[in-house]
Amino acid sequence: MSLKALIDLANRQTVEDSRARDRRNQDSYARVKQYGKEVEQRIASKAVSQELLARACSL
Repeated sequence: MSLKALIDLANRQTVEDSRARDRRNQDSYARVKQYGKEVEQRIASKAVSQELLARACSL
C-alpha cells in the first residue's frame, strides 16, 4: 500500500470517528437537557405540593 493510500485511510477514519463522536456528543447533550427538564418539573411539582399543603394547614 502506498504512503498516500495509508494517509488517506488514516484521514478517512479520523473524519468518521469525528462524525461518530459528534453524534454521540449531541445525543449526550440531548439526554442531559431532557433530564434537566424532568428535574425542573419534579421540583416545580414538589413546590406546588408544599404550597398546597401549607395552605391546607393554615386554614
